[in-house]
Amino acid sequence: MAPTTIASAIPSLEALDRLGVRTDVYARIGVRTVLLGGDRSPARLTAWVDAIARVMPNAERVVLPGMDHGADLKHPEAVAGVVERLADDVLGG
Repeated sequence: MAPTTIASAIPSLEALDRLGVRTDVYARIGVRTVLLGGDRSPARLTAWVDAIARVMPNAERVVLPGMDHGADLKHPEAVAGVVERLADDVLGG
């Protein structure tokens, strides 16, 4: 992730830290969901996603090897593949 992108994200990350991971809210989401991350994502983001994955009843955790938090920008084809697979599964494609 570019330094300017990281700097602009810091206020959002700090706000999330203050709120904490509201797993009670995520536990009520029943639709099929893919929680996507990279194996090089920052530890606190990985911990948040893992906590959410444990409580969401229809969540699938996908970890993209060799990628970090900017996978959608750096490797859009990999992210698109995950989204396409989810759409095929949900829509019966």
